[in-house]
Amino acid sequence: MLQTNVASLNSAVIQLAHQYDLSTNALFEANARLAEAQSEAIELQKFKQDRTITPEQQMKFVSSLKGMQKKPIWVVAGSLAGENGRFAKRIRALLDAAGYGVTSPLASPPDPIGGHRIWQRLN
Repeated sequence: MLQTNVASLNSAVIQLAHQYDLSTNALFEANARLAEAQSEAIELQKFKQDRTITPEQQMKFVSSLKGMQKKPIWVVAGSLAGENGRFAKRIRALLDAAGYGVTSPLASPPDPIGGHRIWQRLN
């Protein structure tokens, strides 16, 4: 009878060890999937962020245009809403800072098809 109990306990220990191994493997795989999902989320977050122009890039841009002949430059964006509009406004501000502002809407090209013209520096 004692041998039967010991054998039964040994069998239970072996089953528990097997279940532990399965659980450990499942946990390892879940952690690997989690790490992959977190990495993908970080990559996707990059696409959600606005495009940026660093202060250094801004200074280089403006200084590289010093001494150049100034003519009006129009910035055209498909939409002024969202990131496209914000980026177009940044470009417009840089052009204005470099002396390429559009001073008269009368001297403008026709409206772009399906787009919007940004006449002047917009805050």
